[in-house]
Amino acid sequence: MLTELKRVMVAVDDSAGRATLIENLEADGYEPIVAVTLEHARSRLAHDLDAVIVDLNADTTNLIDMIRGGGHGADAWLPILAGTGSEDLFCPVRLLERGADDVIYEPLAVLRSACPPGGAAAPRECRAVPTGVPRGRAAG
Repeated sequence: MLTELKRVMVAVDDSAGRATLIENLEADGYEPIVAVTLEHARSRLAHDLDAVIVDLNADTTNLIDMIRGGGHGADAWLPILAGTGSEDLFCPVRLLERGADDVIYEPLAVLRSACPPGGAAAPRECRAVPTGVPRGRAAG
């Protein structure tokens, strides 16, 4: 368990995906900072963040550029995890080239079978995992 809460900005448009990420982050001892729009994200960049999770949308590249440029009080070395549901095989490459540190495939789903009845989950019992492999990639 973490000795202090780590602050993670969750800049994800999809409300279900955002809720899943928030639940998992809280279960693992993180403090999620929600940013639904680019303006929300911009106003929260100076909040001593430890990481940012973004999904692929029109504002994502602007947010990544803003962070990497150190704008609005952001730490230019802040880790950025980008999620994409795109089937374009080059999309992850472009996100990494743009400044994301890692890419995950969406949509995310919670493995409910691993959760105890009633939804009271201990850390690491419920996990958000990618639900599929994009077309064109070999399944492992």
